[in-house]
Amino acid sequence: MHPGSWLTFFYLAVVCREKDRITALCRVPLSLLRENGSRFGEYDYAWIDTLQTYWLGGQDLVPKLVAAVDGTDPETVADPETVGKLLYPPMEMFHRFIRKDNDGFNRALAMALELHKQYWSEEDRAFQIPGLVALAPPRHGLSRPRRGHPRRCRVRVPASRPHCAQLVRRVPNVRRSRQPRALSPGR
Repeated sequence: MHPGSWLTFFYLAVVCREKDRITALCRVPLSLLRENGSRFGEYDYAWIDTLQTYWLGGQDLVPKLVAAVDGTDPETVADPETVGKLLYPPMEMFHRFIRKDNDGFNRALAMALELHKQYWSEEDRAFQIPGLVALAPPRHGLSRPRRGHPRRCRVRVPASRPHCAQLVRRVPNVRRSRQPRALSPGR
């Protein structure tokens, strides 16, 4: 396993709400990820360390997130476009998530989706499978429904896009919400 596959597995486990799988992934030592010989940036390991720390309730979450973000500096990375458009945005979303900054999170999510679209819309990447879905966990992957209520996708429709509200009403199990609850490790 290498950092890229670890992140893909983690994001899929979060979206599927597989707490046991998330916990198992978070127990994979960073040293094991480093041993496979793949070349990944230090920010990849710092980001994984941040996610593991959050999920397992470890210490120093904020300094670890800062280290991950600092590692994505375009001046120091080998591929600034990929890092800036695909790897940094989930870090920004997570930053807003842990600060409980819903408006900031929504802006970061919108920007992440736009950057994902820009990156994967370029001609040489347009038909590659990884570009079909933005896996870095959107808010619905980190939320949970209230007891006794069916799982639903919660969508916030901006006032500037009222036509989207009509589409949302037509889709089953989708409702509008302002503040979905966070999925927590042991709760």
